[in-house]
Amino acid sequence: MQGIISDAGRKIHRKGFYEFMHAVLPELSARASGLDVSEVIIITLNDRLPSVTPERNALIEATKHLIIASEIVTVNRPNFTITRELYSAAFADSANATEQSLYKEAQRKFGQNCHLAGIQMETGRLIVIMRSEKPDDPSKAQLDAMKKAAMQLPSDLPGFIALQHNDISSADLTLPHFKDKAALLAGYLFFQTGADHIAGVYLSSYGTISVSADAFGYVGVLLRNPSCRFEDEGLPFQSGLSREVFKQILTPEITSNAKQTI
Repeated sequence: MQGIISDAGRKIHRKGFYEFMHAVLPELSARASGLDVSEVIIITLNDRLPSVTPERNALIEATKHLIIASEIVTVNRPNFTITRELYSAAFADSANATEQSLYKEAQRKFGQNCHLAGIQMETGRLIVIMRSEKPDDPSKAQLDAMKKAAMQLPSDLPGFIALQHNDISSADLTLPHFKDKAALLAGYLFFQTGADHIAGVYLSSYGTISVSADAFGYVGVLLRNPSCRFEDEGLPFQSGLSREVFKQILTPEITSNAKQTI
């Protein structure tokens, strides 16, 4: 049996955002060095965080330029806008905010799917916030990823697709709406695209390993294909857990010391 691991895709990947932050960190550090600065750099994308190198480099260079040139307040480009604000204006009531509370306040003000990172100093803060103007619905990206994976697997052999989501935790896998939505998308793949060689779709969070006394691996949800034309004998994924048992396994008390990020 053969399988393919694919990425569900989002407007702004967490990994992509951290790579972006790594690229602009020298400029952030330079501006913070020896200065009493408290600012927020707000990056608003028209759509997706660019994956094509020239487009991403254009965003990186424009951000660096605004960070260094303190007289520049706004940079407008066809695909993005970058704005500088005083920290006190962006987060008026968050002078002593923790990282968690600051992120929640950023979500409230700039949208649930924004990303935030920066530098905190004794004299101030330099925060970068990235958001997209379009709602972050990964449904199309998830379905496209499954279709592409199904086409890459030989149709004369049973196969499975392992789909990893960048921006969810393993606990999110227990939420009923997550599995219900995933089931609708997988059902379309199984019944509407002729992917009857796919035995199932396995969904997991990206980079989270679950460790227990007798197991080590990625915790996930399996959606079996009832229309798979291959016999069940010899195929994996023939046993599973109820939603309630699965949720109990992923409770914070059990998993707090059993998860690592890679």
